[in-house]
Amino acid sequence: MGKAMKLQASRGTAEGSRLAHVIERLVEESPALARTRRARAADGDSMLVMLLREIDETVLPRRIVLVVDGREVAQMAVSNRRLSGLQIVGERKGTPGSEPGDPTSAARVYAHRLQALFDRPGRMRLRVDRKMPPADPDGLSCSARNLAACIGLSLTPSAGTGDLRDFLRGIETLMLAWMTVAGKTGEEHHRGPEALIAGLRAFREVEQKSSMASIRAARPRCLLLPLPDGRTVLRATVGSDQVLAVLTRDAAAPAMDAWRKVFGVAAG
Repeated sequence: MGKAMKLQASRGTAEGSRLAHVIERLVEESPALARTRRARAADGDSMLVMLLREIDETVLPRRIVLVVDGREVAQMAVSNRRLSGLQIVGERKGTPGSEPGDPTSAARVYAHRLQALFDRPGRMRLRVDRKMPPADPDGLSCSARNLAACIGLSLTPSAGTGDLRDFLRGIETLMLAWMTVAGKTGEEHHRGPEALIAGLRAFREVEQKSSMASIRAARPRCLLLPLPDGRTVLRATVGSDQVLAVLTRDAAAPAMDAWRKVFGVAAG
């Protein structure tokens, strides 16, 4: 695994040096960035996926607490891979109703509340303990899978799908910033600090120039470029579609595992 990673990182030394310089310079302009991102682990959908996976892996009764900027803002009752209670500090009464015993309706109610909760700004983390909070007074309960489907998230990438979107979902908790580029239209979607997005754009431009001189097969490719501070820049391509990302420290190996699960081949 290490040998393959070094092999990939060695191609295009000039391009790699330029990208490393861009990333380092931009991060130096925002010294609190890495520290904040480590504390938050992930934002928005990524944190929500972490929560859903925790629920899906929890069989015995547990309490999951969401902490934002050092304060407890919500607690959830979880057991048998189901969410059965959600208390949010300061939440107004009168959340959308649900019919008792209807898991789909319950999932919609919880999805609405959780999405509003995770849209809040601040440093987020999850804590799990055995102090069970009260279950929902209306008896609302739904599985993590139903909840994920209602929100439109995937808990795990589908093995062997060969779809960049599944790969992106598989590494979302490992990313500090990401960008997708549709090859046919050039349409770009991104998320993360603008400093890192600018670095990914610079990397994309370098890679475009270096690839114009060669003809490559359209097979899936994944390039991992280690940076001096321990983070990794990733570029994955399937045909003309691309995913570019800045990964957290020590995330290269898990990212390679996610690539293998989705595409059935080693990164390369």
